Amino acid sequence: MLYPESEYKKVFNEADKDKDGYIDYLDLKKLVLIADKTFPEHIIKKAFKEAKTRIPPADKMDLAEFLEAMGKLESYSRGFWTFKGPIIYTNFTSLVTKWLNTPRFARWIYEEFFRETDKDKDGFITFEEFVVTLKKYNLEYLARTLKIEFIKYNTRGDGYMSLEEFMIAMGFPPISGDKADVVKSSPTPTKKSKKPKFELGASLLRQIFTSMDIDGDGVLNK
Repeated sequence: MLYPESEYKKVFNEADKDKDGYIDYLDLKKLVLIADKTFPEHIIKKAFKEAKTRIPPADKMDLAEFLEAMGKLESYSRGFWTFKGPIIYTNFTSLVTKWLNTPRFARWIYEEFFRETDKDKDGFITFEEFVVTLKKYNLEYLARTLKIEFIKYNTRGDGYMSLEEFMIAMGFPPISGDKADVVKSSPTPTKKSKKPKFELGASLLRQIFTSMDIDGDGVLNK
C-alpha cells in the first residue's frame, strides 16, 4: 500500500466517531475526497462493495475491510488514462500535467528564467549572463543555438535583451504588436558598468603620493 498500515489505522480511528470499530460508506467517501475532491464517486462505491467481505453489518466496514478498500483504490485505473497508477494520485497527476502543458505556464517558466538571469534587475540581460544561468541547470549545450536567436532579435546590436525581446527569441508571440515593432520599440538599456578588479580611492592615492614626496615639492623623482 501507498502509506504504512499505521497511517491508515490512524485515519480509520479518526473517522470512527462512535468508536464501535466500524465506518460506513459516507465515512469512506469523505476520507477519499479529502485526499482528492475530484475523485469519481462510482470508483469509491466499487471499492466499498468489493472490500465488504465480512457481514454483518452490510452497510459498514471494519478496519480490515477499510485497508482492503484503500488497497483497491490505489490499484484501480480508468481506461482513458494513458498510464497505470494509484487512482487518487493518477487523477491529480493528470490535472497537473494538463496545467504544465499550457502556454501560460510555459511563458511563466521562461519569464522566471529571465528574471533569475537579470541579477541587477535593470530589465535587461546579456548573453553571457544567460549562459551562466544555463550552466546552473546543465543546459549550456543550448548556448550555441540560442546565441543565434539573441543576435537575431536584438536589433539594436548592443547585446542587451529586454524581457519581451527574450520571449520572442524563445519562440513566444509578443503580448501586443508585431515582432519587429516590439523589438524596435524596446527601450535602450543603461550600460551595465564593469567595476575594475582593483580600485583605489583618490584620497588614498593622494596620501600615498604625499608620503613619498619627501621634500614636499609636489613632484616624485625616479
